[in-house]
Amino acid sequence: WGRSSRPRSPECRQWQHTSCLLDVMDKSCDVTADLSPLVHLGSAMSVWMCCCAFPYAPCPPEGLSPRCVDALVEHVGPMASSGERPGRDDLVLALQLVREGLLAADNSSACALLAPAAPRLRCNITSASDSWAPPRPDLFCELTRWRYQDLGVAPSAGEARLLNCSFPPRESGPAALQRTGGALPERTRKFIHARLGLQLEERM
Repeated sequence: WGRSSRPRSPECRQWQHTSCLLDVMDKSCDVTADLSPLVHLGSAMSVWMCCCAFPYAPCPPEGLSPRCVDALVEHVGPMASSGERPGRDDLVLALQLVREGLLAADNSSACALLAPAAPRLRCNITSASDSWAPPRPDLFCELTRWRYQDLGVAPSAGEARLLNCSFPPRESGPAALQRTGGALPERTRKFIHARLGLQLEERM
């Protein structure tokens, strides 16, 4: 395994959250995507669900990672609160800042195995093969491995070969195939809304 494809330790407490952030970032670079649902609290598979213990599986407020919620409130909260469609570059940068913050706050050796923050990337909307510029095969392998193990989504043979990603027999998380398509329960949305309201008051 190279740096871009070595096994990622499941003991890293941020693994689920940071991988989900990469998933949202990848969706953000899809030129056909409507970005508003990605930051909207009530949308299915919104970025806020990345803070659940098992991202995209609906969770109660006590199932959220406080550190993850705080980071999203800081960096993505203004976009979610504005009512306007977020800018693609702004959203991708905000997601990277959230990921960086989560990994910087967790100095465990397991999290040190994850792909580094630098170089930061932007969407590469001019390329059909590389959605990120500069290309980050380390991040993309991290993302495809999480999708494979936790969501049951296997990459094509061409993708894995091109990126030098290796994939062991699937090790699905709880109800992996039932984790997509859901939305946050009302009680959880109200909890995050309160955090967003507190942030808005602090900015005034």
